[in-house]
Amino acid sequence: MQDTVAVALITALSTSAAVAVTGMVGAFSTRRQRAHQLTLSRQENVERRATRRGELRREACC
Repeated sequence: MQDTVAVALITALSTSAAVAVTGMVGAFSTRRQRAHQLTLSRQENVERRATRRGELRREACC
């Protein structure tokens, strides 16, 4: 009986540890993806502003 309880506790603890590790990896991955998306968004905004600025200068010049 004690062996069964020990095995059950070990199984429960290992499952809980696996869930915790999986959650941390998922959170880390999501954080990196969001940071990358933010970087891409900022770059696109800079490019869009530069394009618009060039268009305005051409319109004002001619």
